[in-house]
Amino acid sequence: MTDKNGEKARASRFESRGAGILLLAAGIIGILLIAHLTASYENLLRPRLDELLESRIITNYIDGPTFLLYFTNQSNLIADIYLILFALGSFGNKRLLAFTRNALVRAVVTVPILATGIIYCTALLPFAKAPFPFERGIWFSNVVNVWSHMLLPLLFVVLWLVPMTQERLQPAKTALTAMIYPLCYLVFSAVRGAFDGFYPYPFLNSRQLWTVFFGEKPYSALPALLLFALGLLLMTAVFFALGCALAAIRSRRLERAVRG
Repeated sequence: MTDKNGEKARASRFESRGAGILLLAAGIIGILLIAHLTASYENLLRPRLDELLESRIITNYIDGPTFLLYFTNQSNLIADIYLILFALGSFGNKRLLAFTRNALVRAVVTVPILATGIIYCTALLPFAKAPFPFERGIWFSNVVNVWSHMLLPLLFVVLWLVPMTQERLQPAKTALTAMIYPLCYLVFSAVRGAFDGFYPYPFLNSRQLWTVFFGEKPYSALPALLLFALGLLLMTAVFFALGCALAAIRSRRLERAVRG
């Protein structure tokens, strides 16, 4: 049984200097892995670009910095920066301690990184031709892939299971607040793609979405736009459900702690 003292003990472990050092290392490693992916594009990926694009191992056909336009990498960067700030709070910075332990702040960071992991593992991984080829150094991209889509989301699940404060979260408010960044990302990416032609994900482009579902069949604007709207609605539902679920899990953990 989980009691109030047990919850406090577990929370204090995450607030210790030892945990701070581990979380600081995780945040720095995450940033370095994204930097590696971005910097290695010209030397490692571009020489095999046609092969990688055809096998759908990557979809970035422009340059290294374009990887920063992907939701995966942006949600990872946000999570990495949060871990670094969390660690600094553990080292005695009271402002960062209060900020990073705030339940709503944690939800805003956790929803995108969990969405990254869940969507990748359920909707993308079964269709991806992975792993990367184990030659010319490109295999290291597997490490980046596993870290960003699986290990980092799992770390945030563990962090969320231990309430750091006694704040109560309202499911709808939590979900709507945590959805602000993901929805802005979806709209911005779709609009930007209409101007420069690059869409990080097929569901942001009605023509690519049409090709995924109907192949070589002649493009029809109305059904394609309906598919596009349905995709955005589905993504919105995923983010909303995650926010509500996190709030519900937190409430249950707090209630168990109070009951003892």
